[in-house]
Amino acid sequence: MKTTLKLSLACLFIALDLLAPLAQGQGQDILAERDRYMENVNAQCNELDVRLAKLKIRYDKLESCPQTWAVSLAKKCILDEVQQIGAERKQLLATMNRDVSKIVGRYKTGRPLEFETNTPKDCVAIATEAYPRLKNTNYWSGIASFTFNKGGNSQNGYAVALFQPTKTSNVWLYDATGSRELTRTSHDLNDIAMGINLWLKGNYYVSGLKWIDQ
Repeated sequence: MKTTLKLSLACLFIALDLLAPLAQGQGQDILAERDRYMENVNAQCNELDVRLAKLKIRYDKLESCPQTWAVSLAKKCILDEVQQIGAERKQLLATMNRDVSKIVGRYKTGRPLEFETNTPKDCVAIATEAYPRLKNTNYWSGIASFTFNKGGNSQNGYAVALFQPTKTSNVWLYDATGSRELTRTSHDLNDIAMGINLWLKGNYYVSGLKWIDQ
């Protein structure tokens, strides 16, 4: 009986050793899938931004024309298209956050992370202290809170200060570890979430962003 138990345990440990590299590879595949998906969404958002920029140019040209009935109709069509693109972009980002959660939720390998979260309990105090300084020296600033998620499981809440040095520059994130550029110019929370998730590594991602102040 003891011999049989020892053999069973030995076989189990051997099986786990053999499966570990497979699980590791699967986890890397899932993270690669997440990165490809987010890059694809980012590319689609960029295409929509280009369309919006072209529509703005067309609208500005019409503004300088005599405001005839035809011109007014053309302007209305442009505004309708802008509204449609805005809704499409918002839906795209909302869908991305949901899909990323599903993709990352399949990652259970415990692979060492390239990014280790640093979430001190005084994160709100740090963000609040930095906010007045950022507000006085930047084009825009705000404080947002969100949830860190790991492999589809909520970990803890966190707060950061966000700021944009100039009207055309990217939004930056500030916390106890310093400042990081998010490669987004929009103040939309879904857009900011996408910028943070593109920057994060390993199986971490953020969700549930909301404003504390802006």
